[in-house]
Amino acid sequence: MSDGIRCLLMRGGTSKGAFFLAADLPQDVSARDDLLLRIMGSPDPRQIDGIGGADPLTSKVAILHPPVGPMQMSTIFSSRCSSTSRWCPTRKAAATFLRASGLLP
Repeated sequence: MSDGIRCLLMRGGTSKGAFFLAADLPQDVSARDDLLLRIMGSPDPRQIDGIGGADPLTSKVAILHPPVGPMQMSTIFSSRCSSTSRWCPTRKAAATFLRASGLLP
């Protein structure tokens, strides 16, 4: 990780977020979550030292896995609507990111 971690900042509708490939992040959930919080700028509520926007609309994180089958997208989101609604803009942005990464046809 000394060389950095690939990340794409992408807007989806009125939201924006940081998109990561799961393979680029620590496998240990606690270490991964700690790293993501630091990237976003926590614990400062204004997220001045990170890429977060100090608001739920501008502080989303998506961890993406390669699809496991046709039309399947495995994701971990920090946004509730993204994991439940197939039309959520953040979910559409995740699909776009996977396509751009060559992981989704």
